[in-house]
Amino acid sequence: MTGAPPVIEQQREEQHDPLAVPDVDRLNNAYLAVHASTILGRPLWQRTSSFSQV
Repeated sequence: MTGAPPVIEQQREEQHDPLAVPDVDRLNNAYLAVHASTILGRPLWQRTSSFSQV
């Protein structure tokens, strides 16, 4: 075993540039990750479906 310290990867935050074009695909994916089940009506479907009680 060597005495070298472990390499720690540093994550840099993205710098906000108000004039840059936003990454629309990334924004859409983040939005859908949070709201997809609501958009598709899944909570309502789960409460009203007779199959969900099986």
